[in-house]
Amino acid sequence: MYRLIEIDGNVAGFEYHEDGTLTEEQARNAVKYGTTTPTDSQVKELDDESAVFRSNKDARKYLADTDWYVVRKTETGEAIPEDITTARQEARNRIQDI
Repeated sequence: MYRLIEIDGNVAGFEYHEDGTLTEEQARNAVKYGTTTPTDSQVKELDDESAVFRSNKDARKYLADTDWYVVRKTETGEAIPEDITTARQEARNRIQDI
């Protein structure tokens, strides 16, 4: 699904987003009838937010993909490989508030 990007209350565009509520066609129609041109600083702010969102998404996905190591350790006592433990901590450190 897609979400609209608004700047100062005006629709400036749309992007694919896991929490989006619009179909691509609905988003395109909303943009067609309500588009404004963002300033360079507004574009940079949106780019920065998108980069943080992507970084957070990647870090959370890595944690989810490697959660089985933690479950295995809890259930069987088998150690988590050190490189996995280190990478999981690095992923947790990368997660930021938006």
